[in-house]
Amino acid sequence: MVAGEIALNSFFSDNTEVQEDGVIFTLSFTPKHTVLSTTRITIEFPSDITLAENCVATSSSLDNDAATFTNNMITFTNPFNSYKGSEYTIEVQVNSGTNP
Repeated sequence: MVAGEIALNSFFSDNTEVQEDGVIFTLSFTPKHTVLSTTRITIEFPSDITLAENCVATSSSLDNDAATFTNNMITFTNPFNSYKGSEYTIEVQVNSGTNP
């Protein structure tokens, strides 16, 4: 783990929505510690879930939800304008995935 990263274990919610071009996954997690504005959040999907090339990740709980995609990993870099206290819930929606 690199300084400034937070290791989180998250589970896919049961709120998966099937669409014509794939599934929308909703992930929700709460860090146990303060989250710095320079944090990098990386979400790694299991290998049996494939993200489409046109995959989009959005979040109303992040100030900056610009994400980069590498294989089955989504990374948000500097997602906040200021630090967030512990117990702040982060929710991310990811579209265009496959449901195993």
